[in-house]
Amino acid sequence: MPFNSLNEDVEMDLGLEGGVELRFYQRPNSKAKLDAEGFYMGIAMDGGYSKFRVNDRYLKNDFSISGDLEKYQFNQYDRVRTSMSFIVGGQAKLGDKLYFDGNIGAGWRNVNVKTTSNETEITNYTRDTPSLNPFFLHFEEGKGQRFYMPLSVSIGYNFGNK
Repeated sequence: MPFNSLNEDVEMDLGLEGGVELRFYQRPNSKAKLDAEGFYMGIAMDGGYSKFRVNDRYLKNDFSISGDLEKYQFNQYDRVRTSMSFIVGGQAKLGDKLYFDGNIGAGWRNVNVKTTSNETEITNYTRDTPSLNPFFLHFEEGKGQRFYMPLSVSIGYNFGNK
């Protein structure tokens, strides 16, 4: 689930992220069977959907009418994100069925953000759409593609018998 309240202008409502990895482990010559341990390389695909609100700023465009020079209104947005990357990492056995895993990757990400609010326009005001903080570029309306560097650290448990 995405973090809530990334800053005062972005509020997360809900979201779901998921992904898959295809890993290629090294097999030592002395082992006949491949264990899911050690160094690996692979590819990863991930993505997600989130629904969030942005506090949009509106600037007055008709000064002959009285009122505030600027107004703020939270508008609802939907985001769909997909990405693909090349990863390198390692996995180590901590216990009988307990594993530690870490990897880093480099790839490409597609982002599509669109508004779902019915009332995004305010009469006599123009919506100001400045860039948010560079770390929050995937919250700006529109379509975009960006360089992507996933980083993952996890502890996992093998519920199976093998």
